Amino acid sequence: MRLLALALAGCVGGYVVSNELPPPPETTDPEPPPGVGVEVVVPAAFDPLYGALPILILAKADAEVTIRVAQDGIELWSTSLATSPFDVYWDGKSTAGAWAHGGRVEILVTASADGETSDASAETFVVRAAFTEARLVDDDGATSLRVPLYWAADQELQSEAEPISVLADVDDGVLPLDFPAVDLASLVLRPDAAEPAAYRSGDQPILELVPAEVSPALGPTAIGEVEVYVEASGWINLSGGGLSADEPVVFMREEGLPSTLGVTAEDVVLTFWVPAPDVGEVVIAEQRLPLRFYRLLDESQFEAPAERYEPWVAVVDPALTAIEGTTADADAALDALVDFVYLDLGLEYDTVAGASVYSTYQTGFFDGPHFYLSDFLARKDGDVINCSDAANILGAYANMVGVRLDHLIIEPGFDLNYIQAIGYTVFTSCPFGPGGCAFSYHAVTTYTSAFQIWDATLALDGDADPGALPNVELLVQSIDSSEYLDRLVRDGNTGYGHQAQETLE
Repeated sequence: MRLLALALAGCVGGYVVSNELPPPPETTDPEPPPGVGVEVVVPAAFDPLYGALPILILAKADAEVTIRVAQDGIELWSTSLATSPFDVYWDGKSTAGAWAHGGRVEILVTASADGETSDASAETFVVRAAFTEARLVDDDGATSLRVPLYWAADQELQSEAEPISVLADVDDGVLPLDFPAVDLASLVLRPDAAEPAAYRSGDQPILELVPAEVSPALGPTAIGEVEVYVEASGWINLSGGGLSADEPVVFMREEGLPSTLGVTAEDVVLTFWVPAPDVGEVVIAEQRLPLRFYRLLDESQFEAPAERYEPWVAVVDPALTAIEGTTADADAALDALVDFVYLDLGLEYDTVAGASVYSTYQTGFFDGPHFYLSDFLARKDGDVINCSDAANILGAYANMVGVRLDHLIIEPGFDLNYIQAIGYTVFTSCPFGPGGCAFSYHAVTTYTSAFQIWDATLALDGDADPGALPNVELLVQSIDSSEYLDRLVRDGNTGYGHQAQETLE
């Protein structure tokens, strides 16, 4: 006996949660009818692409039994049995090997013994139990809030109204088909079939599935002509009741997504079943739906309203993969992103001129930092960067995973204590050679009222004397703003200014 899908009574986020699933029937060991009587037992429906139809005949052990299957008054298949047991299976095809079409079929049985004959019949439905579209939605933040993702190369933003996964055909004429895997072959080009989705960490996503109406093998799927139910592994069925061809089925994830930042990939098993007399519930089909969730701290924190300021797939996928399991806290997220940018992206500081290659400012006074993010992701100008680039990289990644981060300038110029520049393994106080022991300015990041600095350009000397050897690596993660200047600046009257969010293209 299979367990029924969990159903709750009440309302969740505007979706009515029903409890319409039938109670499990009581089971008994079937016995043949008296005399030459005959009975036939079949499930209410079956999907021939998943498995053959079991036909149970109850008759005298010494009877001769003939079984015929007919559809629309035309006999499709028949067989005869001379001895018990009289259990047989029909594969859903005619004697000529053609599939029956979706819809009602009759099972006609004749039993003969001791010169007497008895007839019985039953009906079942040929169905193709499958979904063709999957949508991931939310309930305006009550239990979940979906954050749209941006495909940079196509300049397209996801919409909840669009499917997250599409199956053009539910079978290939022979075999049932699962939903395609989430396509991440390119993180910048929008895939045709299956996309990832973004939610806040801890959210319970809501899934809407659209039943198939047509099958290449069977024609009409016959969903809705007979009661077929569905369960999803790890998800609660909010719709209840049988499937209908014109109504989506709504599920909510049984548990919230992990309450940390990262990526959740799961393979949802969709199980279709029907009630069957005397034997309980019979599974008639399965279908798999791969999903990929990005667990953000919050919505994009960029203040600009344009679509390109929503999270880019090419940004959040590698970033959240790298910081998987990070506590859903702003400072912890920024610390982890410094690690990611400084250690994992293969970037190197420009020790020749300290010039930016992916960043500009709107004026010569460092106002209006602008980041060529598309060019950076494609590494159009290589892997060598400066502090403006590093600050914009960190700012873009942070704001897109839901952590507010601003560009911040330190000026005027100053001499340096010992630093370890990004991409290097040694400390120096003269990164530009013997005559280059100073910065003309320096870009870092912070957020309003943080009084803390995050910097992916360099590591500080973390020992008691940052102006002398030996050196101890200290990544710039949640460093007090005053301490940061004390460790970075050897000599110079410097201060912070020009705090602003970057703009993007």
